[in-house]
Amino acid sequence: MNTFQSRLKQSLEEARISQSELARRAKIDKTLISGYVLGKFKPKQNNVYKIAKALNIDEAWLIGISDKKERDPLRQEDSHSGHKSLDEMAEEYSKQFRSYGDKPISEEQRKAIKEITIAYLKSQGINDSSEDQ
Repeated sequence: MNTFQSRLKQSLEEARISQSELARRAKIDKTLISGYVLGKFKPKQNNVYKIAKALNIDEAWLIGISDKKERDPLRQEDSHSGHKSLDEMAEEYSKQFRSYGDKPISEEQRKAIKEITIAYLKSQGINDSSEDQ
């Protein structure tokens, strides 16, 4: 079971809502939600955003790149499209790193973390496409 699939199932159970209710709240077709839960489909970035928002959880946690499940209440939403691009998510994630051990993380290292994060997300089938699935 992939990380997204298991975390989606966990979040549905914890929120005590059905797949149909999540579909309604996220404004995503319920067959897609079912496909995500069953591991048949990998979500596009815009649907990760919609699901995370509907469940009030962090997108990065949902896709497995963060241990922080709680959604930041002060997060500014991407006003032009309603979701964050992979680049924006990776940038946000890379900014969480301040130091390793007692050595600060350089901008070059932060850039590498961002690039690795984007490559990882793409390898998991998560991308910026606005197509459903």
